[in-house]
Amino acid sequence: MDISGRCVGRRRRRTVARLLRSEAVTVPAFQAAVALDAAYRRITEVVEPLDGADLLKPSRCAGWTVGDLLAHLRMDAERALVAFATPAPGPADLDFVTYWSNWMAGFQPELG
Repeated sequence: MDISGRCVGRRRRRTVARLLRSEAVTVPAFQAAVALDAAYRRITEVVEPLDGADLLKPSRCAGWTVGDLLAHLRMDAERALVAFATPAPGPADLDFVTYWSNWMAGFQPELG
């Protein structure tokens, strides 16, 4: 999924991954927290007026309801908060692109 909420194909993810590998990106924790806060505030604004029936509607991600997508975003936000609060035992051995490369290599579109 891209930042606009559209599901993207495997080819586009690989293209983005190649571009991101070309330069290291470092963001101070406070700046990252501000960006996440802004993003999740916008999601909250969009989601607040939805009712239960809206959550059961299909999203633009094949096979996922709006509720499925929101649960996925919530779990990712929780993972990010845990990561921010957990001190690293040493230097990173993966960057943000390499972290996902094993998943991307095993991606099976039919499983979503």
